[in-house]
Amino acid sequence: FVGVLVLVAAARLIKVNVDVLMDRAPAEAEAAAVRAIELMTPSVELRRLRMRQAGGRQFADVVIGVPPGAAVGQGHAAADAVEAAVERALPNADVVVHVEPLEDAGVRERAHAAAIGVPRVREVHNLALVDVGGRQELSLHVKLPGDLSLEEAHDVAEQLEAAISAAVPEISGVQTHLEPLTEASEAREAREADADDEAVVRRIVRDATGRDPRALRFLRTDSGLVAFLTLGLDGTTRLDEAHARASEIEERIRRERPDIADVIVHTEP
Repeated sequence: FVGVLVLVAAARLIKVNVDVLMDRAPAEAEAAAVRAIELMTPSVELRRLRMRQAGGRQFADVVIGVPPGAAVGQGHAAADAVEAAVERALPNADVVVHVEPLEDAGVRERAHAAAIGVPRVREVHNLALVDVGGRQELSLHVKLPGDLSLEEAHDVAEQLEAAISAAVPEISGVQTHLEPLTEASEAREAREADADDEAVVRRIVRDATGRDPRALRFLRTDSGLVAFLTLGLDGTTRLDEAHARASEIEERIRRERPDIADVIVHTEP
C-alpha cells in the first residue's frame, strides 16, 4: 500500500514538472480565462490564447481583434478590459494582451486604418467608394501639416495610396484630396452678429425640423463668422437620416446667408 502511494505521488510530481518543462498550463486555468473573456461586455473577439505556468504563477498571452479604424485609445481600453477580466478569473496571473485589426473589417475601415498609419497623415475623412465598370475606386480627404511643401505633400499622398492598395487589394484606384491641418485660431463671441443672421438660421431650422434649434451661437474667427447650432431629433432617427437633415440645413444657411463663413451643425436625440 505504501508503495502505491509513493508511485502516485511520484506520478503527480512528474506530471507537474513535465507541464512546466513543456510550457503547459492546467486546462482549467485556460478554460477560466476563455470564459472570462467571453463574458465581457462589450464583447471582444478572442483570436488566440496561450497559457503557461512557472513558479506557481499563470502566464496568459492573449490576442484580441478590433476594427482597423478604431482609435489607439479604443484598442488600449479593450486590452485593459481583457487584462482585468483575466486577472479577476486568475488572481495570480500575469496577463499580456496584444491587439490586432480584424481581417474581415469592411473596405472603408481597412482603408482608413492603412491611411492613418502613414507618417505625417493627421486626419482622414470623407471616404467614398464608387463602382466603375465593376471596379471599386476610393476617394478620400487627407489632412497634412500646413507647412509641408506641395512636393512633400505629394510624396505623402503617394505613400498613402500605396499603403491603401496593399491593405485593400480589391480597390483598383485611390484618389486623394489634400488639405492643410488648420492650427487653432483666435475666436470671440460674436454678440454683434446681425440679427437677420440669427433670424434666418432659426427660420431654416424650424422649416426643416418643425422646432427651434436647441442652441445657437455665433463666433467671430479669422475666417469670418461661424454659426454653431444644435438640432434636437427623434432618438430613433437613423444616423444617415440625421446627417442628411443637418447637411440640408447647412446648405440652406450657406445659400441664404453667404456672409456666414462656416456652419457647424450638431445633432442629438
